[in-house]
Amino acid sequence: MSFDRMDEFGQPFQHKLFKYLMVNREFADKIIDILEPKYFSNEHYARFCRITMDYREEFKRVPSVEIMESLVQTVPELSEPKREMLKTIMIKVKDANYEDQDFVEGRSLEFCKNQAVKNALVESVTLLKNKKYDDIREILDKALKAGEGSDLGHDYFNGMVERMSDSRVPIPTGINEIDLLTRGGLDRSELGVVMCALGGGKSTILAIIGANALRNGKTVAHITLELSPQQIGLKYDAALLNVAIDEVLSEKETSVAQLKKIHSLLRNPKPKLFIKEFAADTVYISRVRSYINQMRARNVFPDVLLIDYADLLLPPRKSVEFRHELRSIYVGLRSLGSELGIPIWTASQSNREGIDTEIIDLKMVGEALAKAQVADFWFCVGRTIKQKNDNLATMYVAKNRMGRDGLIYPLQFNTGTVSMKVCGGQMDIMDFIRSKESREKSEDLMRLQGVVAKLGEEKGT
Repeated sequence: MSFDRMDEFGQPFQHKLFKYLMVNREFADKIIDILEPKYFSNEHYARFCRITMDYREEFKRVPSVEIMESLVQTVPELSEPKREMLKTIMIKVKDANYEDQDFVEGRSLEFCKNQAVKNALVESVTLLKNKKYDDIREILDKALKAGEGSDLGHDYFNGMVERMSDSRVPIPTGINEIDLLTRGGLDRSELGVVMCALGGGKSTILAIIGANALRNGKTVAHITLELSPQQIGLKYDAALLNVAIDEVLSEKETSVAQLKKIHSLLRNPKPKLFIKEFAADTVYISRVRSYINQMRARNVFPDVLLIDYADLLLPPRKSVEFRHELRSIYVGLRSLGSELGIPIWTASQSNREGIDTEIIDLKMVGEALAKAQVADFWFCVGRTIKQKNDNLATMYVAKNRMGRDGLIYPLQFNTGTVSMKVCGGQMDIMDFIRSKESREKSEDLMRLQGVVAKLGEEKGT
């Protein structure tokens, strides 16, 4: 079906178009230069579009929903009835949901691209009569490239000062060694992954990272695809109060009072934590995007997104091989972080070789090593059965785009108190192997001494 005016899509479609234009920078960058007020037959919608484009012309960016509300109320030389119509449109734009975001953005871009080609063909008729073939080629080429976006990337020579000023604004994890290796934590658009074996503490580690973001005054969106929001919430309680989950439950009144006090002491504006549960294997990344945009529409702007965990999301497209589907999930998350301008932490589950293993490495990535290629920071936490009993673990930094990797750290890791900290010096893999061999020799010697002592006792009797 081919339309000549936006009106033919219906008013709800137009409201969503304006909404997504204001909240999705990537979409705005692609469509803003090919969207024209004349595509709207209704004069009020055309004026709404013109206000958006005028703001973009002056400030080089599309207005936010909040700024657009102000612009609508202050348009000069406009009769009161027409101003009221703009206000009505603004209300409907603000209330528009995100259920059809991919559809509306796709159809809007397609419409504007087709209009650009139509306009170019009409203009070419006159040029053809005058035999201006080079001009025809130029305008058709421009029309065919419409909607590709205008970002040329980082200007290397003109961006030297900016590049070397280290403009990162990272969010610390609270795990000191990770913060040192990443120069303060993950920054906007970066993707971090923790990999553990089945039952290895993935959810606990993500809660530790989220709790520290709260301590630093950041608003956190935590999506759980496995545990209930109540279970995740209790992990945050324990992490913030520095007590065991059992104590949180047994001392409810004290826990609530202490949490309120902690919240009152956090910096303004007060950080928020929203824990959203989705059923595993039912959610696409587009649904995650819609959820974050719903939060933003209600003036809740997450500084960091945690997803527990990525392997349980649906791939954006089906593939013959499962490993390709898994990789596409991580590529999608990396793109989502870039689009939203926030860091994303998630988790991955190792294959069965990671169970009862002290060191988990990238050879144990379940199904798809390629998903590790996408992440900016990837660390693994391994625990033998003995380590679990002793509340210990071993962290291996497998990948780090911000600095050094291949390092190993001994950990104190307690899932009951939701706490994790390094309890010894760093080692590289060769140091660890030598240390492990030394420990095994010592254990063998102690066992041998025990056997000799026992034989001596038996001989004495």
